[in-house]
Amino acid sequence: MELSKDVFYRQYGDSVYLRHVGLRRDLLLNASAYQALELLKAAGSGSREELLKALVTGGAGSEKGCARFLDSLLAEGVITGGEAEKDDLSIRNRMLELCDKEDRLFSASLELTYRCNERCVHCYVDDAPDVDRELTLAEYKKLIDDLGDMGCMYLHVTGGEVLLKRELLPILRRAVSRGMAVDLYTNGYAMTDELFDELKELHLNSLSYSLYGGTPAVHDAVTKVPGSFERTLWAVMMTKCAGIDTFIKTVVMRENVADFENLLKLCRRLDIPLKASYEIIDTHNGVSAEKHRLEKVEDYLSAMRLQHKYFPQPTAGRRDPDGPVCNAGRGGLAVDPYGNVKHCLSLPVNLGNIRERPIREIWENRSTDWLKKLTFRDVCGSCESCQYMDSCGVCLAATGAAPGKIPILPDYPCKLAEASHRAALGE
Repeated sequence: MELSKDVFYRQYGDSVYLRHVGLRRDLLLNASAYQALELLKAAGSGSREELLKALVTGGAGSEKGCARFLDSLLAEGVITGGEAEKDDLSIRNRMLELCDKEDRLFSASLELTYRCNERCVHCYVDDAPDVDRELTLAEYKKLIDDLGDMGCMYLHVTGGEVLLKRELLPILRRAVSRGMAVDLYTNGYAMTDELFDELKELHLNSLSYSLYGGTPAVHDAVTKVPGSFERTLWAVMMTKCAGIDTFIKTVVMRENVADFENLLKLCRRLDIPLKASYEIIDTHNGVSAEKHRLEKVEDYLSAMRLQHKYFPQPTAGRRDPDGPVCNAGRGGLAVDPYGNVKHCLSLPVNLGNIRERPIREIWENRSTDWLKKLTFRDVCGSCESCQYMDSCGVCLAATGAAPGKIPILPDYPCKLAEASHRAALGE
């Protein structure tokens, strides 16, 4: 964590004017903020605790006041490379905790189709898409209205490839009209000028694109579609230039890990955040993803070192061994193209179908007891004593978790946790 290089500030009388050139944002702070900003600049990079100590010992204020100030700078992007600690969660995380506690719906994910114009080697969708079974526009309008009535704030729309869904725009318009912030996930291959203009008018929360390499040869080898790199990159640049929050998502695996640094360089040059995942799940038909996963801890560590080099990663928060394993079933749900409702897209536990029961009824009568009772400690009995526990991001889907079924932890999440911990420490 450190004061962003994009931040410039000056004191004028009783006020401090701060300009964040990267975010194109202005802040007006009180005069005492100048001393704190100077202390943070002098401190350089460090953990939250180290920066907080620098503020307190430098006379910027009380520990509680300095902590609030530090976290406000984190929230505004003035401080980069970290997140507020659990006691000072971001607003979004606070709302997620509240919704989980009160059993409210905060977000929903919709897979609109399993059709796709790419053939990615690691894709978990290996069953034949059934277009005739996909939900109709009328069914989606009813579903979105119901989600809106239930208080859904965020709607994540994905596929397959969502741009192949003929009813995409009416579906998105319905969601936006119901006050939902929409995040659209796509490979961008089917993007056109006309479609982009329509999407721009919707004021989407974000657009994320799948890019699997920093060079055409590597990306196209993963997608098995020649020219897909250029098509995706063109869509990415259109979105970025339009001022829409733009993200590039990738999966780091054996097929592309050698090109990972090229992708990181590309994203940094474009000033587009990269969301890299090392988690590859088995297919719908149970085909193992093991052949795509990196083999050794050092393989993961090398990739994560590069990730930290180009995009400083937030420090991990404290893991509660008696807390939840992941966010599955916490304030959210997912609906596949055929109306089946799940706790999340990855966890293959069917809660019901909206063609048979309304989504509210499925939500209110879903069984989450097994999820709420399933703790991080249950996944692996030795996790509590593991020095890498705080860096562990194990996905429940990887454990085969289901009601009445004991989760079995594979070995690769442990490799990931160790590599993540060591990379964060700069080892």
